[in-house]
Amino acid sequence: MRITMSMASKQYAKNLSASFERYTKATTKATTFNNFDNATEDPVGSMKAYKRVLQISQNSNYQSSVSSLESQFKTADSTLTSIQTLTGTASGTDYLKAITGTMTEENRGTIATELRTLQAQMVTAANTQYGGSYLFGGANTADAPFTVGTDNQLYYRGINVTTGAIAAGTTATLNGTQITLGDTAGTYNGYTINIAEDSAATSDSAAIDDTNKTITVTMKSLTGKTNDDVLTALKSNSAFANATMTGDTSRPVDITATAVATNNVGQDGLKALADEASYVDIGAGLSFNADGSINSQSVFDASITGLSFLGYGTTDGSANNLYTIMGEIADQLDSSSYSFDTTTALIDKFNTQTTALSNVITKVGTSETYLTSVESSLTTAGTNLDDDWQNIKTADVETTYIEQTSATLAYNCAIKVGSDLLSKTLLDYMS
Repeated sequence: MRITMSMASKQYAKNLSASFERYTKATTKATTFNNFDNATEDPVGSMKAYKRVLQISQNSNYQSSVSSLESQFKTADSTLTSIQTLTGTASGTDYLKAITGTMTEENRGTIATELRTLQAQMVTAANTQYGGSYLFGGANTADAPFTVGTDNQLYYRGINVTTGAIAAGTTATLNGTQITLGDTAGTYNGYTINIAEDSAATSDSAAIDDTNKTITVTMKSLTGKTNDDVLTALKSNSAFANATMTGDTSRPVDITATAVATNNVGQDGLKALADEASYVDIGAGLSFNADGSINSQSVFDASITGLSFLGYGTTDGSANNLYTIMGEIADQLDSSSYSFDTTTALIDKFNTQTTALSNVITKVGTSETYLTSVESSLTTAGTNLDDDWQNIKTADVETTYIEQTSATLAYNCAIKVGSDLLSKTLLDYMS
């Protein structure tokens, strides 16, 4: 095959261009120390780097959440300790321990006044906020959890902590949530709430059938719908404009779920509120159960319900919460038919109920320790991820130096070869 000068020139130009490209990349790499600047240069490496960036971002979010939770639980711990101090003051020498069968009416009245002051302080502490959220409201942290009614009864999220009566109207437990309909007169007490799917419907809605005492929530499609969408459908009916929902609002809609609304949650309802959870993903491997609910082992429960430490319900007709018991003791001390035996029994119950408070304080302390450990692990993991990302993205100094030196040498040699083989005119053109 005959090799012409034109063919040699073209091949040389092609090779020189490739050599110059290698030289340019090696020089750029030597000045930036980046293994690659775009995905096409190293598809595998760029995919690894991208994955690490996502993991670093996710780890940072987890660290932020855990740090916030840690501060929140420290505040809760401090507040609970102050409530424990209040109960200790009530049980101290100057108050409950000072009560005797021979006390004067004036002395009893003085202690009763002090106890009512401690009651008010207890409610204030139980309504403590952190970062604009109420610490002890369970799944509802937007509103003050505790209020005192005109009947001097303590209410938790609008529910009498002793009787379970609902001040704001009827409520129902549906598919992992607590729905309060907002009918203050209790109009829909005893109505059954159902969920239906109708593809012909123009929109999600709620209809009331007074004859059959049913409330039907109709969804145009259940695909991707959650309990929160059920609440939206309910509120589309003006009768339920003030409806609220707490609990697992993100759980998928269950068309088989039904519930009977009531104007009293009863003892079981109070227990459910006391045990209410509020889950936060802190990087423990979020997962779901077969029914679509969150696997509680894969998340952190950030809920500290006020009912869990102040107490709720009754035993043998007698209130179990610290606030009410303290008020009953004060009422006894103020009563013209004061009974030392009755007062003593109430004091014993008050002291027993403080155990629940101590247990919650211990639980919160344990959660603090756990969060500190998780934060430390996340910090270490974050450092390792960042180091790994740097190793993927950053070029080795020695290797980069060798590559740049070799590329420079190769390019200079190519220029030298060209000056020997090609005409002056071509070299002038190339320069």
